[in-house]
Amino acid sequence: MEKETKSCKYCSSSIPKDAKVCPHCQKDLRNWFLRHYILTTLLVLFILWSILSQDKNTNNWSATINTNNETSQKIYKIWDTVPVWGFSYKISKIEDKKSLWSQYYNKSANWVFKIIYLTARNNDKEPKMLDNNMFNILDWSENKYSYSIDWDTAFKMSNPNSGDFFLKQLQPNLETSGVLIFDIPKDSQKTKLQVSWWYWSSDIALIELN
Repeated sequence: MEKETKSCKYCSSSIPKDAKVCPHCQKDLRNWFLRHYILTTLLVLFILWSILSQDKNTNNWSATINTNNETSQKIYKIWDTVPVWGFSYKISKIEDKKSLWSQYYNKSANWVFKIIYLTARNNDKEPKMLDNNMFNILDWSENKYSYSIDWDTAFKMSNPNSGDFFLKQLQPNLETSGVLIFDIPKDSQKTKLQVSWWYWSSDIALIELN
């Protein structure tokens, strides 16, 4: 019986139907998931881990007070060690600037730049991923301001040795330092940095900024 064949999607040559690599052009004919099985495995594990993590009880990681029978979240201070699930955070310094300037780059704030120097530590037994977008600033009326990539670029041009948290993998029991840039109204009151352990996590903590 004649062996079934198919056409190579790259060079259009006739090849065995079950071929994984074209014998003519040497292209890998497997789909993306099979060609990148390690990334596929990590992606599946990460999704499962994220789903399961939502069910974890994280009461040990945050302190609360009771006011009018409602549970309020503890507000941490600068220099406090702030635990959030497997991470802990500490702010070492805060600066307010109207503009960020370097030889090649000049940016003026729409309002005022809030520059936060932060250290993160992985207290877990496994590597964890950090990212700048895990952090937000909240004001007294709960307006939320996100980390600014554009302003961060300007800051890095004038401060090339400053670190950040962009998709940074942090190994167990190690810490890393970085700078977060926010553009917020200069008259913002009672601002707080909201920190979490991942984008959509409900496990968060608040650090008072002023």
